[in-house]
Amino acid sequence: MSKRHIKAQLALGIVCAILAFVITTQLSSVRKNVAVESSKAQRAEELALELGKEKEKNADLYLQLYSAQNDLNQYRAQAEDSSDYAKIMSEQLKRSEVLAGLTEVEGAGIILTLSDSTYPSISGATVIENEALIIHDSDLRLAITELAAAGAEAYSINGQRIISTTPIRCVGPVITVNEQKMAPPYEICAIGEPKTLEAAVNMRGGLRDLFGSVGIGVEVKTSDKVKIERYTGTVNYKYAVPVINESGGDGQ
Repeated sequence: MSKRHIKAQLALGIVCAILAFVITTQLSSVRKNVAVESSKAQRAEELALELGKEKEKNADLYLQLYSAQNDLNQYRAQAEDSSDYAKIMSEQLKRSEVLAGLTEVEGAGIILTLSDSTYPSISGATVIENEALIIHDSDLRLAITELAAAGAEAYSINGQRIISTTPIRCVGPVITVNEQKMAPPYEICAIGEPKTLEAAVNMRGGLRDLFGSVGIGVEVKTSDKVKIERYTGTVNYKYAVPVINESGGDGQ
């Protein structure tokens, strides 16, 4: 056998070995990709099922709430027809519902609109400096706190009623209020003395100065009729219970 023939066989063997390695690697990669895609599809299906179950739960809770409100309206109507004492109790119940945010309200107030800064991101600036150009959950909480301090009696953010247990927080790139995702601009409706609430926004060192320093849009207008929807979620107190005094009544 000539040297040329031996070299040709050797070269052919090397090529075959390389091809075998490439094919084996490719098959392994394909199997891994198939396994990953299969896992993703399975996870997506599981999440879809969980989402469906949560939607069913929410629908059931809404029906229960609707039924309870109808029953409550019937009891209130019966009580108002029965005695003066019952009418007083009914009025107290209505007031409690307003304070708890469980009924729709309207009155004079302001509409405050906040929008992300129009300033461009600064090249070379820190992440924190550039994040100051967008509205965060802390900014919305601050706005609500300032309006409450100025005498606001009821408020909402993008239609979501704010009550004592309302969570306002950042979840990734979005803000949730009452677990509802929101995006800017954020419209804050507040019922109270319009001029006082407007002054709280525009006073020196107030919300306009604070947000305006980084270009965040602040628009405020007064209105004789601001409408705020009722809270539609559920409030469950698992650990907080009324204090019972020694005489057997509650702690009022």
